[in-house]
Amino acid sequence: MTSNIAHKLEDSLFILLEANYDPEILKCSSYPYLLKQRIAGPNGHLPNSEAGKTISFLMNSGLNQVMLGHLSKENNFPELAYKTVVEELIESKLDFSKLKIDIADRYSPSKIIKVG
Repeated sequence: MTSNIAHKLEDSLFILLEANYDPEILKCSSYPYLLKQRIAGPNGHLPNSEAGKTISFLMNSGLNQVMLGHLSKENNFPELAYKTVVEELIESKLDFSKLKIDIADRYSPSKIIKVG
């Protein structure tokens, strides 16, 4: 996540944000080394912790709903993505009870999100 992209998301009430992987799980996964490097590299996927930091930044400009998406089937779990994001919010001293956090289902459409 670059600061430029994060600033373009400011004033969003809702975002669908990638929370693709947990770095520790990725390290131990069966993926080839080069694929692990690409996923974790600067042009790769967004780890759970970076998703949490991005959400923390955006809560200061009014964000109140988030859907975490594109979770890796092998390198993440919905509960872990949620927990990591909440821990980042707590570390940033933000009241995560003011934020609705959903996780996109891998196999079925998500519910309709009302924004506003």
